[in-house]
Amino acid sequence: MVPLEHVEGVMGRKVSLPCDIEPPSKDDNVMMVLWFEAVDGEPLYSFDVRGGNFDNARLWSSNVFGDRAKFRAKAGSSPAHLVLDSVMADDEGVYRCRVDFKNSPTRNMKVNLTVIVKPLEVRIMNKERTLSAERRYEVECRSAGSRPEPVITWWKGSRQMKKLAKNFSADGNHSVSVLGFVPGIDDDGRYLTCRAENPSIPDSALEDRWRLDVQYSPVVTLRMGASLNPNDIKEGDDVYFECNIRANPKAYRLAWFHAGRELQHNVSAGIILSDQSLVLQGVTRVSAGDYACMAANGEGKGTSNLVALNVMYAPTCRSTREELHGAGRHDTVTLRCEVDAHPATVSFHWTFNNSGESSDVPAARFSSRGATSTLNYTPANDMDFGTLACWGSNAVGRQRAPCVFQVVAAGRPFPPSNCSLTNHTSEWVRVECLENFDGGLPQGFQLELLELPYLVPKYNVNVTRGPPVIEWQGNLEQSSAYQVRVYAINAKGRSDPVVLQELRFKGVAKYTDANRLSPPSPLAAGPRPPLDDTDPDVIPSIYERRPPKQLPVHVFATLNCRTPQQRRRKNEGESWEDDDAMFEEMEAKVRLSSMASMASMATLSRRPERGIAGPGVCWDGLAPLPPLREPLRGDLEACCRGPTPFAVKEMSISTSPSRPLSINNIVTTSHKIQESCI
Repeated sequence: MVPLEHVEGVMGRKVSLPCDIEPPSKDDNVMMVLWFEAVDGEPLYSFDVRGGNFDNARLWSSNVFGDRAKFRAKAGSSPAHLVLDSVMADDEGVYRCRVDFKNSPTRNMKVNLTVIVKPLEVRIMNKERTLSAERRYEVECRSAGSRPEPVITWWKGSRQMKKLAKNFSADGNHSVSVLGFVPGIDDDGRYLTCRAENPSIPDSALEDRWRLDVQYSPVVTLRMGASLNPNDIKEGDDVYFECNIRANPKAYRLAWFHAGRELQHNVSAGIILSDQSLVLQGVTRVSAGDYACMAANGEGKGTSNLVALNVMYAPTCRSTREELHGAGRHDTVTLRCEVDAHPATVSFHWTFNNSGESSDVPAARFSSRGATSTLNYTPANDMDFGTLACWGSNAVGRQRAPCVFQVVAAGRPFPPSNCSLTNHTSEWVRVECLENFDGGLPQGFQLELLELPYLVPKYNVNVTRGPPVIEWQGNLEQSSAYQVRVYAINAKGRSDPVVLQELRFKGVAKYTDANRLSPPSPLAAGPRPPLDDTDPDVIPSIYERRPPKQLPVHVFATLNCRTPQQRRRKNEGESWEDDDAMFEEMEAKVRLSSMASMASMATLSRRPERGIAGPGVCWDGLAPLPPLREPLRGDLEACCRGPTPFAVKEMSISTSPSRPLSINNIVTTSHKIQESCI
């Protein structure tokens, strides 16, 4: 059996193929050495020492090896080697070495030459122009020519990316590796490298690199100017901020924000936007707060961290209004002086001024805590009413303008101002006003609804806080009219009323004078309709309105009453002017003397005494008859003394505890008004 040896040779380098030429005995010599391919009978190389020695042996090489092959042998040394320079991939195979001796039999040996090929090519296949940060990508790398199969690795910068790639063979001498990765912001500008290496060949690695262009939304950081001390900024100082932007592609917009609101370039307001800097000139307490910058590019927007600007300032009054407090003698009022200040550690002092004289309030009479000072003040006499001023001081300075408190003698409040009836229905009434002087005491407000015509209070609503917006909800009778009044109220009493427009609904007649309780007259409605000559004693009722059924009450109607003699004189062409003058005089006197009594008795549901209501009108009695001219008095008394064939029938009118008597609602049992005197 022919022995077999394995030899590895690196392509492009030298390789030695061994051959044992040692003679079996000392008296024997090598005559010739031949090299063959194992499958081919033609020799590739010969070493002939016949008739000579090793130093002058004849050498021959076929075209397969050419001048790349050299046999190196020395007498007495073993084994000899066929050295092959610049090994090629095609040199790989099984070779046979045949040694011919002078006396001994021929010796054969086999050598299996394996040619190791380092990678010939490595290439990243899908190099994209740009990548977006935080998106997943798959990148393929191909290697060709390596024998045995190469080891492919991925590198990002100088760091190997492990466990992220899958390697497999595509065909005979091609290998493929697929990398899945998510580029980050820090990967922008780095190199992604695919490296293929034959482990049998040191330093045989080939690689391909790809410079990553990773695009991402801006990464923004903000800081206050390096030369500023953030803990020592006072009103009037200049402040600047620097916005650092890291973005790919470059940011096309930069915006600045204060307390969430975007700032605009405004030199007159001391706001200057320059490149990536914000300058604030002459800062005030309004400038304090959190600042941020925002940058935008094609990948999105990025907002910086918040940087707080603390502006120190001297105390100022938290309320810009002078406080007015009302008090009586020996009444104590509590005055709270609250200021805004930074730092908030404030010391206070108080002064009192009356009639131009100013004096300090002893420190023992007030207390202070933080940015608030409290003074309990008790005026003992008239000279103790005046102006108290509160001053604060902190590390920045002293308060420029004091907080002022006026202590006056308390009284009733002033009526509200600018009151308006903003909306009303039969179920909802809303009134809006403005506060007026409160009399020096806490005030509330009252809405009052009075039913017309007798101004009977029906409803009221109270509110304890201003501004006075008062709402009433309920159910007003749509057949009635109401007057709306608004008052201010404090501990000293109620203000004068503010009288608003009347509330009335469809079909309710307007009262031109709510305080005048005169009954309606047909004469006020215009010319009377023509009388029916066939029945001159009946006048059709043009004031008819049917009310809901209620208990009957006694009312009166003002109807012009003339005697039969007067009517006959008129028919004969005589004038009624004298009689009309007497009627008008009597009517004026009767109204003045009788209406007040009628109103009180109607309100108290008293049955009136029998009497005369007006010229020519008879009813069950209301007030004593005023002085009249005797002839007319006689006619009327004769007319009104019952029984008469045309006595007034009892009339019913809708009335209830919630609705006063309405004179307009007159309906007789025959739906007509009976004239009482003929």
